[in-house]
Amino acid sequence: ALVMYSFHSRQLGAREDLVLLHTGLLALTIGGCGSLWGAAADRWGQRRRMMLGALGGAAALALLFPWLSLEAFMAASMLQVALLSSARLAFAAVTEWYPDRKGEAIGLLYAVASLVSALVALAAGQVYDRLLDARGASDAMMGLAVLMVPLLVLAAWLVLCLRGDEFARPAWMLRGAGPAAVGPAPSGIAARLAGLRALFAFESRWPPLILLGVLLVAMPRGAVVLTTLRYFEVRGAAVDFSALLEAWAVLMVLILYAVIGKVCDRMGAERVLLWSALAYGGLWSLFALGLPLTVAIVIFVIPIYPMLLVSDDALMARFTTARERNRGLGMAGATALVGQALGIALGYLLMGYFLDSGMANLDAYHWTYRANILLWIAAIGCTWWLSQRLRGEPGPA
Repeated sequence: ALVMYSFHSRQLGAREDLVLLHTGLLALTIGGCGSLWGAAADRWGQRRRMMLGALGGAAALALLFPWLSLEAFMAASMLQVALLSSARLAFAAVTEWYPDRKGEAIGLLYAVASLVSALVALAAGQVYDRLLDARGASDAMMGLAVLMVPLLVLAAWLVLCLRGDEFARPAWMLRGAGPAAVGPAPSGIAARLAGLRALFAFESRWPPLILLGVLLVAMPRGAVVLTTLRYFEVRGAAVDFSALLEAWAVLMVLILYAVIGKVCDRMGAERVLLWSALAYGGLWSLFALGLPLTVAIVIFVIPIYPMLLVSDDALMARFTTARERNRGLGMAGATALVGQALGIALGYLLMGYFLDSGMANLDAYHWTYRANILLWIAAIGCTWWLSQRLRGEPGPA
């Protein structure tokens, strides 16, 4: 249903550049909060309780959405995705269950999530489009709420089925060790800066550099890929077609998710990260040319995203210790989403400039896409350097 949120903001009166900003804010929120959930789980445990509370809050917010104004809806949708970002805790759990097959486990978890996402995206587009035509935007969003809430309740029931100390206590406690060292708490701005630095502090020197490479790939992806469905709508595609296209794209990436984890384990996740940059930079830069709609649609459904996400998670799982794992996997997801949010923010600024100068919506999209080619070049260069340095590099004991 998240596919429809930016479309709903447009129905509530948002201008085109504000629609892009809303998409970016959602990505930024779910990414940044994923790392906070992970840091809390590393410190205090209680993963099961945190996920249950988050799912309950997300369901309650879904029921409020139909009654909200544009500004209130944007704020409430950001709060909902902040709660849903607790799902990152599951990725840390599977790497603990399958320590010798981290990439495969992560890939299969993504595959299951993608299958459900594809089916729900297809249903959400049909529900929203039909209710929008018949009864308006508020009832269309109520239809999405009726679709979402039972799924969130089912998710909560599945979380209740999880048993074991690993869902109640942090990893360092289960291993009989002490918590990660925490220095004296400074005050004021120094305290906030120290807390921010602590999120990026790992025993290995590689995680911050891995996160930088992922960030550079994610930024142009956010500016181009995440705005493409709206771009298709500007070119005349109906909203139900956009939802159908999103469902097909997710089903395509599902196939790649199922196998790319094994590729990461066997050939090295650093190579797969480089492949993601090359594939994105090579294919999606073509959007700047103003491709025929059919060609653009074909590129849209080519699966690449699993290469970025699974290699990102696999590398962070490889170069973090058990006591850092929840935070590391949270930072991995955060970086991919924050990078996309920053890319969308750049697109928002460029789009606003082009629209204010009198440019038509379609031309503004094309010039925004052209500006991102330099970011693709930077992403390819950084991931190539990483692939050379990390090949054969063991993780911490």
